[in-house]
Amino acid sequence: MDKVIYRIYPDGQVIALFPQIAASISGSLCKSYMHIGQHGATNIQVVTHDTRLATADEYAELNKELEQIGYNPKPMKRCTYKDYQLRTKQYKSLKLYEVLVPTHSYTVFRVMAKNAENAVDKVSNNDVDIYDTIDVEFEPSTNLWDVEDVCSL
Repeated sequence: MDKVIYRIYPDGQVIALFPQIAASISGSLCKSYMHIGQHGATNIQVVTHDTRLATADEYAELNKELEQIGYNPKPMKRCTYKDYQLRTKQYKSLKLYEVLVPTHSYTVFRVMAKNAENAVDKVSNNDVDIYDTIDVEFEPSTNLWDVEDVCSL
């Protein structure tokens, strides 16, 4: 089960907060998900200040979307200190990796992962944000999904 807190902004957009899944090295940010923008890193205190708790009817569509992409959401109403402790504990075993993906240039993704293979999986599942784009020439047959193309920082 994935603990999730659904909040709604004044404009009607619903955000799913995953208070037990870290999205920053310190664990101060948690993973979040919205229809538009999808995965992101969120400061729970800021979002809580700017939103209200969503009703079951308001978050039903987002809950269904989360189930379709592999989550097993367990709706909750609040975040606890134990959730924060779980987030901060996660990153003790993780490293920061850069994954290069060829398009017309290279797109650079920064990913927190246990190993290079896990970093590549996160990028291939679109579970990261773009960090930078580098304009360089590359061979069309280059396969940048090879693990040796993932740099540990």
